Amino acid sequence: LCNGQDDSNIDIPEMYISDYNNLTDYFSENAILPSDNNNRQTNFCNDIYSLTLLWIAEDISTNDKVRSKKSLIQRYTLALFYLSLTNNNPLQWSEKSGWLTSDDECNWFGIKCSDDENKVVIKIDLVNNELEGTIPNEISL
Repeated sequence: LCNGQDDSNIDIPEMYISDYNNLTDYFSENAILPSDNNNRQTNFCNDIYSLTLLWIAEDISTNDKVRSKKSLIQRYTLALFYLSLTNNNPLQWSEKSGWLTSDDECNWFGIKCSDDENKVVIKIDLVNNELEGTIPNEISL
């Protein structure tokens, strides 16, 4: 989305903005977003929280999959994890198949989910993937 541009040059489709605002409201009401992130639509490229919500909004708008609230929270958390450990440079990861795609998050490389109907992430195994950065606090969600 950003491709090296500053935020003033980004043209975000209206269909994403509606979903972005709904997600922001939901995540804010449920204390998932940092309190200083409420209803921001600026600094998309410099703020991983906004960029993550925008990615989820795009995923919702362009795919027919209906995701549970648990899945949305897991996708949000894993996307934050991904962006935190790439410094916005996804080429840094040795293996990233599935990450930030419309694929079920349980099918992303290195992600193991429970075998029950809840499909809760129970393990992240990214050994030898050349990661660096700070793991976000939201990983505990």
